[in-house]
Amino acid sequence: KDYLIEELMSLLTNPHFAKADFRIIQKHVPSLRGILTNDIKLAVKRHKANTPVHDYKKPNLSAFETTHGEDVVRELSALARVSSSAMLQGLVQRTTLSGQNLAKTAENFEEENTINEENLKELRKVFIDLLRQAYRGQMERGEIDVRNGLMAFTLQQSLEFAETGVTEGSALCDWELLQMLSYPVTNRAKEVMDMSAREQMKLMRRASTRMSIVNQEKDDPADTAKKSKATTDLYRAIAYIDAHQSAQKQFKEEFCGGRFLSRDERTVLDESGGQVKKAEELVRSIDESMISNIVSHLLSTILLNKLASFIGSLIERGLLMDQEGEKYMHELVEHDLFVVDKCKKKMHCTVGEEKKMKKRLSLKALKSVRLSKSMRFSKTAKGGSSNSLGKPVDATPASNPNNTGDPEAGTVPPPIAGDAAHNEGVGIVF
Repeated sequence: KDYLIEELMSLLTNPHFAKADFRIIQKHVPSLRGILTNDIKLAVKRHKANTPVHDYKKPNLSAFETTHGEDVVRELSALARVSSSAMLQGLVQRTTLSGQNLAKTAENFEEENTINEENLKELRKVFIDLLRQAYRGQMERGEIDVRNGLMAFTLQQSLEFAETGVTEGSALCDWELLQMLSYPVTNRAKEVMDMSAREQMKLMRRASTRMSIVNQEKDDPADTAKKSKATTDLYRAIAYIDAHQSAQKQFKEEFCGGRFLSRDERTVLDESGGQVKKAEELVRSIDESMISNIVSHLLSTILLNKLASFIGSLIERGLLMDQEGEKYMHELVEHDLFVVDKCKKKMHCTVGEEKKMKKRLSLKALKSVRLSKSMRFSKTAKGGSSNSLGKPVDATPASNPNNTGDPEAGTVPPPIAGDAAHNEGVGIVF
């Protein structure tokens, strides 16, 4: 439980998970059920203490509002807030790290301010390699579900096509290629592989235009196909944006050395930024009413994948026996992942369960009313009624002087006039 709640804190720093609902998450991740406010407070403190100030991002704690209330969320937000002095210290550290190699002459800066086509090609290839590493890291951390082979394939294949285009002098355009590969990928991908880079670019532009038209012409929100498409699009876009942001950070820190960026380096980062903006446009086009459900199920899947990796690491280190680990892995984690996959097709997970419960209660009440009416009809047909002991009783209360409610006398109190609950047969247990 402690491991998962700390991982959740780290994931909630991602702005794409700002609308997550912990009520849905704890439904699918049994280890997080019944979590106390003190457990969350401790996780917030640990996350802040274990993260360097210049890298710290405040987690979005509104996810706990549906389960713990607004007052608790305000208290947690106050705990997660970093003081002004600590923020200033972090800014100084970041400036120091990035400013170590800033001392350059104006002449050298002017030399690097001109575009070198060959150098630009190599830098684009370097950036694509960083994207590959980012996707691989997401898969290892469980942020990309490897069981979804189609998404993993399209993400990797888009980089292969992008690298081919870069070699022939094209700009970075992996988002358009990713969209083209995703609708559909089966036979079309084989055709695209045999195309030249110029033909791929033409096909990419046509696919991009079609996708923009499809996104504008939205179907009925209740349509299952639309829900499935929205889920797939959001999962893919989140993975894509996170990979580019990770690659941009690594590119600037490891390959630019904290110095002034050359024009070639700025070009590569600008191309990446342009692709990220297109992915963010797709995220904004998804129906707001679906976002919370989709990201909550995505977080549930990620946490369960992380739990599986954690159990595997315990087995490798000898802290958990193989049989116990296999039991946890197959009987618990895999079952929970199956339930999430089945449930994420619904756009209102928790509300759907509440509706089912109300429907069951209403059907039970209807059954009770029908049965009571049937019993009264049978009594009328016999010309009298009987008490709880099965003894006949005069239907007219006034004609029975012994109607005192004494079970020994074989009588029951008369029904109260206007008491609908009594007359409807309340007290019958089903």
